[in-house]
Amino acid sequence: MSELVNSNASDESHKAMLDISQLRSALVRCGENNPQRSYLLRCLADKLDVLFQGAGFDDMALADEALQLRQTALILTPPDEPMILQYKYDLANSLSDYFDDTGFVEHLYSAVSLLREIIESDACSDGLPTRFDLLLQYALRTQILFKVTGRQEDIDASITAFIAHTNAIPHEHRTRKLARCFWMTATAMLERLAQFPSSGTLDEAFTLFEKSTSVPAATSFDVLHASIVWAQEAQKYNHFSEIEAYKRAFILYSQFIWFGYGLRIRHSRLQSSDEIFRLPARAADCAIRFGRLEQAVEWLDQGRSILWSQMSNLRSYPESLRILSPDLAKRLEAAGRAMEESADIDEVPSRPGTTQPHSRLDVLDISDSKALRIAEWNDVLKTIREIPQFSTYLKPRSYSELKEISHGGPVFIINLAITHSSALILPSPHEPIIHIILPQMTLSRASHLKKRLSEALTVSGRQIRDDRHVRRHGHRDGNAILRSILAELWSTIAEPLLRRAGLANLHSDNGHQSLPRVWWCPTGALIDLPIHAAGIYDPLHSVCVCDYVISSYAPMLSTLLSSGDDNLFILNSPRTLAIGQAQAKGASALPGTIKELEHIRQICGQRVTSLEGDQANITRVVAELRTAELVHIASHGQQIDPGFDSGLILHDGRLKISELVRQRVPHGRLAFLSACETAKGGLGTPDEVMNIASAMIFAGFKGVVGTLWSIDDADGPIVSEAFYTHLFQSQCMDTRDAAMALHFAVKKLRDDNVPFLRWVPFVHLGA
Repeated sequence: MSELVNSNASDESHKAMLDISQLRSALVRCGENNPQRSYLLRCLADKLDVLFQGAGFDDMALADEALQLRQTALILTPPDEPMILQYKYDLANSLSDYFDDTGFVEHLYSAVSLLREIIESDACSDGLPTRFDLLLQYALRTQILFKVTGRQEDIDASITAFIAHTNAIPHEHRTRKLARCFWMTATAMLERLAQFPSSGTLDEAFTLFEKSTSVPAATSFDVLHASIVWAQEAQKYNHFSEIEAYKRAFILYSQFIWFGYGLRIRHSRLQSSDEIFRLPARAADCAIRFGRLEQAVEWLDQGRSILWSQMSNLRSYPESLRILSPDLAKRLEAAGRAMEESADIDEVPSRPGTTQPHSRLDVLDISDSKALRIAEWNDVLKTIREIPQFSTYLKPRSYSELKEISHGGPVFIINLAITHSSALILPSPHEPIIHIILPQMTLSRASHLKKRLSEALTVSGRQIRDDRHVRRHGHRDGNAILRSILAELWSTIAEPLLRRAGLANLHSDNGHQSLPRVWWCPTGALIDLPIHAAGIYDPLHSVCVCDYVISSYAPMLSTLLSSGDDNLFILNSPRTLAIGQAQAKGASALPGTIKELEHIRQICGQRVTSLEGDQANITRVVAELRTAELVHIASHGQQIDPGFDSGLILHDGRLKISELVRQRVPHGRLAFLSACETAKGGLGTPDEVMNIASAMIFAGFKGVVGTLWSIDDADGPIVSEAFYTHLFQSQCMDTRDAAMALHFAVKKLRDDNVPFLRWVPFVHLGA
């Protein structure tokens, strides 16, 4: 009989049904008074639960029978039988599950009562959870019961159990589990206060939240999650500690997305929950509500594009350090290179689920060699920061530094929130931040517009990610959708911002050459939306962003910090690399790329290195990138989420982002990516823009021209010719004029009355 009971149900549904049949026969044979009967009833109930829960049999009759069998097993068991606690625990679980499925509160009452009896009993049973775990189950179930009944005695019991659970943590697990215990207790206290205001104080609960974020050995996820729950609850109860919660969250955020692990691991951590990847936007919204606008800018800089920022830090070598301490500068550069090499993009933890960095290297789940590199990097950083003028080196930037991003023109930071959006306008380094509420642009509205844009691209055939060919089907419907999107972006975002910044009175009627330059810095779903082309396109009355300003985008705020250094942008006869791939293996032909390169050779002068056909291979292109100042790439492009495998299609395959980010392009000034979707945002983490254009900026280019979606092959030569003609019109080229050059090049398409879907995707990013 024991062999029958302990049979292993590897093929759950088939084996469970077979076991059920055998168990029913065994119950008939054993008789009513057999001491094994209770045990057989329990085993039969287990098999029925397998069918109901694990094998997809959505039949409440199975759950009903299993529940009855457990009740009978408990009734038949003498009070002094050691297994009685196990049977009570089994029945409590079944009653809880039954409540979850049906909502019958009587079953939850019974489950809570049984759990209380087990906890109050002095006896123990093999197979039962520990007292620590039982207290947690009881606390959670009585908390649910309170939400159903609203009785104070239930929530009081829950809080008492949470506190007892905290006190019962085994010594060897105490520090790791405390964080979760604290915030769960605090949450229950707030639920009680909401219904019974005299039962305690808000400060009592929020003190526990604060304690939950300061547990030294807790997992980085637990303490980060605790700080986020703290912030959310503080907002709900209008508690002053909300801003402190986000300050703590940002410290923990950088630990959670720890630069010691590979890029894929860090990216997956960003995607691990909605609350984590939306943290920067929510924190900025909090700072704005508290009137701390400079703090909001700092947090958005710190939290958006954090992966790019972390990698950029490894390449930040101040020239002043070389002068002050050449040896320390060399040591810093060597440590940065070593860290880059060790933080492989495709790295995975050596043990699944162990991606928690701690302060002590001997507990890190990493190789010894990597631990040494991390130690060297941290030691170099500490040594540099001991020098007074470098005390803040690679620490989060203060607003006093960040305000310089508006040196070349106003910066519009648009932060999405659930009920509204806020915009922060940085007019210039010498003027205060302007805050404007955008009440009609909400998180859900932006997501809807992004979905509508996807529909427009689909019906027009522009969701084919590696195709630059002309499309003839569905373009009218797609353009109609895009026209309505551009109109809404104008009324809800662009027009209010231009008007508030004092730019709505300017107009291209006075000449495009005199238009001011602006940078758009959107967040969330807005990243994929063409704000630069927002407008009302009516034959009788047309008005759009292009009439008032010349637009660029700032994927990372820090990319604009060097815009005031003329030496980085003014070039005389730049070294130009022109790459064209008209016939890549397995891809459609792009005859327009041949014309593009012809135009570049004619316009850009003598110092043009041209790679086409089999010369445009990955090895050669990577080698030439290292010395180029101006780069033009005309090829197929592929944007593949989460982004690391996105790239440009060359003769022998795809030049991936994962390869581009390993490159250093010390002389790079401007890149024109005449390919599809090179500036398109990602799906899972829109603020962490992992596209080809951003990878080129990280590699070293100050500015990049890219595309939001697939472009027509015929448009590449037209835009590039007009672009370079404008850029090379004077003897010394200033690459900061690239945005204006693109403005004029796209205007050429607009003047030819091409559909929106053809001219809107071209964008400029960076300085």
